Amino acid sequence: MQQNLACAPSHFKLNLTVLLAVGLCTLGSRALADSIDESCLERLKREGPPRWAEAARLMDDIEVECHKTTTSEVLGNEGKAVRRETKFVWKVSWDPSRSRRLVDLYTVNVGVRSRRAINPDYRFQVAQTDKGGQWQVVSCRKAEGAGEFEKYESHEKDYIWAMESGYRLIGINLNEFIVNKEFKITSVRYLPGDEEDRRRVRLEADYLGGKGSYRRPGASYWVELAPGNSWLIVRGGLKLPDKEIEESQDVTYQTTTSGVPFPAMLHYNRTVASEPSSIDETSHFKRPTKTTLSDDEYYLTHYGISESVLETTSTRPMFRIFIFNLGILGLIVALALFLRAKSRRRSGLKPGDSANV
Repeated sequence: MQQNLACAPSHFKLNLTVLLAVGLCTLGSRALADSIDESCLERLKREGPPRWAEAARLMDDIEVECHKTTTSEVLGNEGKAVRRETKFVWKVSWDPSRSRRLVDLYTVNVGVRSRRAINPDYRFQVAQTDKGGQWQVVSCRKAEGAGEFEKYESHEKDYIWAMESGYRLIGINLNEFIVNKEFKITSVRYLPGDEEDRRRVRLEADYLGGKGSYRRPGASYWVELAPGNSWLIVRGGLKLPDKEIEESQDVTYQTTTSGVPFPAMLHYNRTVASEPSSIDETSHFKRPTKTTLSDDEYYLTHYGISESVLETTSTRPMFRIFIFNLGILGLIVALALFLRAKSRRRSGLKPGDSANV
């Protein structure tokens, strides 16, 4: 057969090559079509977006507290894994209709509390290093025009994703997978289940676009949705094969006074096999309510600070942020040295001794 092909005219070889290519493309298209349940996809497009929009309306006026534990692990200089755990308590009070937002963040390990607030006239950050201590200004800036602070700032985005993790997969709104052509759906199907309304739906998609907010070029996404729970995310994640990166999220829910489900627990994990390194975060949410903060908490005077400080510090916020962050870094280093010394005392080692004897 090979000898016959070798003697065949060149146009015959070309036609055979074209036929083989067409055949492979046809098989690939059929395989893709077989992995997409069209009736399931149509149901997802019809029922999903309205429920996600309903969940998003909770953000119009919300106050919620979250207890978060972050554990990171990297490979140290001696080839041993270095593990660090940090605990946070954060609380957001957002009322966008009145241009008021506040984030209260307490870093448990180092005893530092900060508040970032926005009102129609200015934004600011204050901090205190001792519980109940005097508040210090970290940064502040006047609004240069009406509505300048209406858009969420970079530090607020991770809080938003956590609260919206029911309908945002690794930060991306589920609507994007349906309407954005940069996402190519490769599979949609029902997962095995006992009851029709309790069966999960699994969606898989490839991202074909460039780098953007929460968007990873070359990433493959997957998500499992619960139609019986407002089409919200049960679990999902992404893979970046070329960089050996995997991320995942798992979400459980609680009921709200409006009847719309809201996350009760969010578990997020990121691993980089090539380094290796990992980040593991677990967030537990209290039940959300409408904003309860008094109006004055969005203004400097509530913290014993005159608003005249806006005239002297607005042009130097980055310096103050640097000094504040340097202080936090110093506390973390001091804590690490203390724990290391304590570990040495327990093991009987003296300063200067090697732990690898």
